[in-house]
Amino acid sequence: MGCSSKNSDKKPPTTSSNKAKPSAADNSVPAQAAPVKALFEAIASGDTAKLQRCFTTRVHAKLAAAGWDKVLAEYRRVFKTFGKDWKPAQFGFRYEGDAKAGKVHVSHPRAPSKMTGMRVFREDGQWKLDER
Repeated sequence: MGCSSKNSDKKPPTTSSNKAKPSAADNSVPAQAAPVKALFEAIASGDTAKLQRCFTTRVHAKLAAAGWDKVLAEYRRVFKTFGKDWKPAQFGFRYEGDAKAGKVHVSHPRAPSKMTGMRVFREDGQWKLDER
């Protein structure tokens, strides 16, 4: 489905005081991380329609101008660094921010120190990626 979660208001946001690292072993995904997880699923499956639903209006316009097939191909090239057999379930997610905006920190066993926080923003009641 899309990049939003219907029960996103039920989970309190994680604050910066929570220094726990994201873990792929923990299958729980914060509601705020839904667009990041959906992005990874879209990359893995080659689903450009799902990819388009993951971004804020501002970022969506920039990526649409580049062409969604090209954007997907670039993401797939980058994700090959995780190996040919990578799966979205291998990633861990942790949210840091408030009820409107923040960062989703991502971890992966093959690249634990390479990944940084990805900005997310609540737009029209749904969490969306606010960066490429």
